[in-house]
Parts: sequence; structure tokens; C-alpha cells
Amino acid sequence: MWMVAHKRILTMDKIQQRGCSIANRCCMCCRDEESVDHLFTRCEFGLEIWTEVRRMCGDSFAPQEQILDTIKCWKSDVPDTTTDWIGFCILHAVCWQIWLERNRRVFQDASRSAKEVFWIAIRSTADWLVAKGKISRIQVMEWLRPLRLN
Repeated sequence: MWMVAHKRILTMDKIQQRGCSIANRCCMCCRDEESVDHLFTRCEFGLEIWTEVRRMCGDSFAPQEQILDTIKCWKSDVPDTTTDWIGFCILHAVCWQIWLERNRRVFQDASRSAKEVFWIAIRSTADWLVAKGKISRIQVMEWLRPLRLN
């Protein structure tokens, strides 16, 4: 997450800044130039995922214009409540899965839908929270029940 917050991941704009002559097009939406902020907060693909997160968790989980602002909105320095832990984990899992999906498209010429990426992020969040003892499997089932109806 530090690398995302400090814009240190190798997006197409960063590769161009290093002198490589490549086309800069986001492989997720195929519309705009790829940058850290675009990929994680403005890209239509990512916004579909964040919309699902907001539907599940409420409007406090809306991405900001820049990724650092999004992280600051959600980040508690020391998560101390279950809600803090869930938010902390969802933020990390969604960003990680967006990055993995971006790399899958660039390097493997394969893709998943935004809905699939969302569910992978949610499953990994639930698994991590259970493993850390923050919530039980029963709580996970209760937490996910409203989502399964839609």
C-alpha cells in the first residue's frame, strides 16, 4: 500500500517518464492514460468495484480523486474496532486485486470482470479477518448475506 500511496508502482506513465517509448493507455478501461490515480480511483473498471464496495459498506468507502486522499479517508493508524479492520482490509484487498488484474491483462492477456475482482477482494478480506481473529466465519456469513441477494 505504501507504494500505491507514494505512486511508486510502475504504471505506464512512470514507464514513459523513464524514457521508454510506449503507448500509454489504461488496459482496464481502454480510454484514458494509465497512472496510479487513474487506475485506483478514476478508471471505469475500478469504479465498478468501488461501487460494489460502497453498496456493501456505505458511502464512506467512496474513492477520492487521488489515491492518497482515498487512503487517508479510510485509514486509521491503528485499527481498533472490527469496522476499522474491515475497512483497512477492504482498501488493501481492492487495491491489490486491481493491481493484479492490471498485470494479468498486461502480461497474460487474460481478464476478469469487475464483479469477479470485487468478489476475490471480499473473499480475501474475509479470510484475512478470520485468520487474524477479528471476526468469525459466522460473522462473515452474516456480513455477506445482503450481497448474495443482489
